[in-house]
Amino acid sequence: MKHLQLCFALLLAVSFTYAQRDQTLFNGNHRTGAFGAPIFEFYDFGEGGDFETANGGGGALIVGDFFIGGYGIGDINLVESIENDRAEIDLAHGGLWFGATPLQKYAVHPYVSVRVGWGAADIQIDNSFIAGDRFFVVSPEAGVEVNVFRWFRIAGTIGYQWFDGLDGADAIGDLNINNMRAGLTLRFGGFGRDRKGGW
Repeated sequence: MKHLQLCFALLLAVSFTYAQRDQTLFNGNHRTGAFGAPIFEFYDFGEGGDFETANGGGGALIVGDFFIGGYGIGDINLVESIENDRAEIDLAHGGLWFGATPLQKYAVHPYVSVRVGWGAADIQIDNSFIAGDRFFVVSPEAGVEVNVFRWFRIAGTIGYQWFDGLDGADAIGDLNINNMRAGLTLRFGGFGRDRKGGW
């Protein structure tokens, strides 16, 4: 009888140990944190467009290998020909930012994100405002991130920008600026620890 009770107690102890190791959707991951990030973009708007850069920033909360937050990108300046006139087009957009960084306990690991936002475009010809329009933009990207310090990470990515709605004003009705882009994101913050205590 004592042997049976001992076996039963051992079985309960083993079961309890493995139950403690079960991973659940919400409380199975101990990595939490937050970050702020300058964002730099590099792209070529194709035929008739010049190589351009843009910058902005964002911030997000970290839950496990995922993050969710917001962003803003401004200072996007294009030069296009509209009806044989040299037009300067200024773009800016902002919205939601979602991402994932699997295997982040390693110094070099994958990085993916998507930004979904709304923005505005202004057109000037000879420094005179001609037209404006609002648009929707989706910007997915994927690349590699490097853990430089516990509080600082650098991600280099390749992505795509898809704009919709740049047709409300006659002056920009045929403007197509969907294009590939390269990105550089510098993340500063607290990135938490994984279950085994690693960063």
